[in-house]
Amino acid sequence: MADEQILQNEIDDLLDDVSYLQDEAEALTYVIEEVPYDETTPDGDSIAGYLLQIIYSQSDYYRPVIEAVYQENRLIRLTDFAHDFDKYAADQEEDTKQIQKIIRRISKQRASLISFISKFTKPDWMKAVRDEKGRDISLLTFTRRMVTQERALLKKIADLILIYQKEREQQRDIERKASSRKSWMG
Repeated sequence: MADEQILQNEIDDLLDDVSYLQDEAEALTYVIEEVPYDETTPDGDSIAGYLLQIIYSQSDYYRPVIEAVYQENRLIRLTDFAHDFDKYAADQEEDTKQIQKIIRRISKQRASLISFISKFTKPDWMKAVRDEKGRDISLLTFTRRMVTQERALLKKIADLILIYQKEREQQRDIERKASSRKSWMG
């Protein structure tokens, strides 16, 4: 009985974590236009690129795997699913011009996923998936990995937003000081 309660708590926590991305996407709509979201870092990354990576990983990897595990009565191998998370880069330039659309798409994808997985029973969550190293893991563990990967991307996005906001504030300070010097001198 205690194990079942622990499992239910893990499932509930996971569902909350999965909902987190939808909340984060909605929060981004308020700050995204204030930062250079399509500006690339020296590593070639951008906020828009990270958002597109989330879309791609959801639509082309995580969701199809979760659906297959739920619907099939056979062991699903992750190696049967392509998951080149850098694939999004080819479409990045065109797609980034509509950043609000990208964010809405993430939010809609997540709402659909939440609706789908909230129907799962405990046995569904315990179905096995064979990972890339040949180990059997539960669907619960696989979905936790998805959350971990997305949280890492969201942290990178948040870090870039903070950097851009600090840079903008520093630029304002410089301009304010230059303006006060001009008025003092002249």
